[in-house]
Amino acid sequence: MKKYVPTIFIALLSLFGSNAFSQHEYLATVDPATGTYVKLDSIPGVRYVLLFQLTTLDKNDHRVIFAGGPSQTEFSLLTLNASNGQILSHARLPGYSNLITLSYSSGDGLLYGITVESGVYALVTINLETANYSVISSLPIDEVSEMVADDLHKCMYVNGLFNGTPQLLTVNMLNGNVINRVASGVSNLVYDNSKGKLYGIGPGNFFGNLDPATGIFTQIKRLPAEVVGITQGNTTFDEKDQLYIFTGSDNEGQSFLYSIDATTGQMIYKAVVSLANEIDKENLIQYRFDNSSQILYALHWKPKLNAAAADSSCSLNMKINLYPDPFGDILMINKAPAKCTVNLNLFNSLGQLLITGKMINDGENKIKLSYLPDGIYYYEFYSNRKRLLTGKVVKIR
Repeated sequence: MKKYVPTIFIALLSLFGSNAFSQHEYLATVDPATGTYVKLDSIPGVRYVLLFQLTTLDKNDHRVIFAGGPSQTEFSLLTLNASNGQILSHARLPGYSNLITLSYSSGDGLLYGITVESGVYALVTINLETANYSVISSLPIDEVSEMVADDLHKCMYVNGLFNGTPQLLTVNMLNGNVINRVASGVSNLVYDNSKGKLYGIGPGNFFGNLDPATGIFTQIKRLPAEVVGITQGNTTFDEKDQLYIFTGSDNEGQSFLYSIDATTGQMIYKAVVSLANEIDKENLIQYRFDNSSQILYALHWKPKLNAAAADSSCSLNMKINLYPDPFGDILMINKAPAKCTVNLNLFNSLGQLLITGKMINDGENKIKLSYLPDGIYYYEFYSNRKRLLTGKVVKIR
């Protein structure tokens, strides 16, 4: 999965003409009950942020760590004071395309990451001041989609593919040894260090907890039927109130910040948010909950248009379903009738754009993908300037 992380979202910006606007980044605090936010401070020199798993929190010293930069080809590792948004450190990331995930361990005070070089994935520690990597160990995995820290047991949970099968690795933080490997179709993982539980979304949109030792997924409750898309990399956890927090979209393309009771699976909050899908509007991205200060943070971007924006007022009332997942040679896309044109972009795990702007008709669409190798693929559907749905599918012959 070399560099799917930033490229997918950068590609969206350039798809609609990145020269048409300039972007101002801020650190913001968010009220999960209402979705209202307060901008703390602008982040000088940052116009683009690498998304998904490349933002993390240090709850000990109240710092936000992420990868961002002034252009689509120049990125740095930045550390912000979470109290006021000011930059504490700024280090160039010349090898940003090899960096897959970031996860800060509050237990040992280290920033961990996963890198890929020539197809080999490795667990590394990263120096905040210099952005230099120190390799702990290579990982026996073919692709990586996410990583979360378990400070209680000093390990990382790594989701990905091995020999074409979705698997979860439990990796010792200190030496990189694989403690356990189980088959798993659960994603959007978060770890509750207060109760020692690993939560995620499983097949059928069920919320539940996953036993990393056995791979047994205990279903708690299915997500509301209205949730048709879950944004990758926006999932976080409030340990005090036991809330699983994530962003997703409904069948009309509206984005929401959802808070789910981790014990019962009941929805506690549902707040309307603008979620990095309209380039001419303010957006909140990369939600991260600080369990020390009990504050939900996000990165905020505000575009300034230099040219007239395309019409994005098209009203949608639709659903898009992809199946089967995993798929073989053919991916089926079923789309309910819509009032405007819907297009598809498909990316591989390297962030390379494989299908661009393919029109998706009402009803069933058969996409022949027999030429693609087995692996994880990422899709986005959009209409005009608005992203409607994003997600991932797995191809296994």
